[in-house]
Amino acid sequence: MNQHINILYYLMYHSGIIDDGLFLACDSGLKHKAIMRSNISSAVAGNEGLFNLNIKGSGVLFLESPTPYEELIEIEL
Repeated sequence: MNQHINILYYLMYHSGIIDDGLFLACDSGLKHKAIMRSNISSAVAGNEGLFNLNIKGSGVLFLESPTPYEELIEIEL
């Protein structure tokens, strides 16, 4: 069975690149835009899309991770 884990992040004045297919939702404090991969050959060879998602700002971000739950490490702060 192939289950996906939903992950909640809180970003404060950061930016990052999200791999294709991981983005679920974000609040209005985050700006997002599609950016073209710099290395098109790796996208074609890896059977991945030509675009990734750039996220910037502060707010709540929901991602979907294909990592099995058993392989995750949980850290309580």
